[in-house]
Amino acid sequence: MEPIYTVTTTKSFDEAVKSVEEQTKASGFRVLYIHDVQATLAEKNFKIEPLKILEVCNAKFASNALDIDLVVSLLMPCKINVYSSEGKTLISTIRPTSLASIFNKEEIKTFAEDVEKILINIIDQSH
Repeated sequence: MEPIYTVTTTKSFDEAVKSVEEQTKASGFRVLYIHDVQATLAEKNFKIEPLKILEVCNAKFASNALDIDLVVSLLMPCKINVYSSEGKTLISTIRPTSLASIFNKEEIKTFAEDVEKILINIIDQSH
């Protein structure tokens, strides 16, 4: 299984971002912050195609993860990226299960599987 989950959407970049925001809320998560990487880099005269990083979180999941191991906070919040590449709009996330192995705790693996299902559902419902 690939460590990064990516789908290509027929939606425009802005439509995809809005859809991810809506699906995040519908899934019981919330968008904490949206990094507009293209705009940030443009301030320093660097040019890239549109890229927004949406930081998403669910307080219950976050609390449960931190109860297992505070170091999990290094992976928080979860991120969903929407970006343009070669004329296509893509939505992606890193699979939490691909990161869980660094903790060597079964509880983290199970937790990561639960969160991953939700993130993938958000992405699948967004495109």
